[in-house]
Amino acid sequence: MSHPTDTIDTKDGYFVQGPNAIQRTEVRGPEETAPGKRNSFRRSRIPSDQCISRLQSSSTRASHVEASRELCDNPHFVVAGFNSGDVHQGALGNCWFVAATGNLAQEKELWERVIPNAKEQDWDDDDKSSYAGIFHFRFWRFGEWLDVVVDDRLPTVNNKLTYTHSQEGNEFWSALLEKAYAKLAGCYENLDGGNTADALVDFTGGVAEGSTYRTRRIIS
Repeated sequence: MSHPTDTIDTKDGYFVQGPNAIQRTEVRGPEETAPGKRNSFRRSRIPSDQCISRLQSSSTRASHVEASRELCDNPHFVVAGFNSGDVHQGALGNCWFVAATGNLAQEKELWERVIPNAKEQDWDDDDKSSYAGIFHFRFWRFGEWLDVVVDDRLPTVNNKLTYTHSQEGNEFWSALLEKAYAKLAGCYENLDGGNTADALVDFTGGVAEGSTYRTRRIIS
């Protein structure tokens, strides 16, 4: 696994860089962005073009990175609530993440902890100038909740999302959650193969335990 190339902002002013280093840095939220520039938030070092190009298979590699608001006419963070049907696997081999995300979507309290203030993060149809292009997620790491911030650019092929996506073409919470989790892992490449139990721990702060089911003959 390669080392993360970006910083992970937290509310306490810490970031994670590399597998073990924890240092202090300044954190700027969307409210600190200069007037008139709120819609231009960009994180230049998030796992996007560079990490996508490292995926070895052309079938899993995105060709472009596009802002989610440019992929459809009426984009929304969440459409008509959230459920496990909002999460569909794309070209990346991360069914383990998709399964954990589907479970997360069935638990309202846990979902809202990982995705805080979802309504405030959505596109405002009545005030498009308020859109900052910044999304906030939380994951459990190193014994504490880390706040991860990403912009709205997502991997695409032919104007379609390449990786995790919703059944609704204008809903983006699951794709943006995957991007934030890829940032936590270092890049999308590091999500290509994993363990559902690990993702559940990162989503809940709890302890995951596996069970093995053995096939038994049923005598009728």
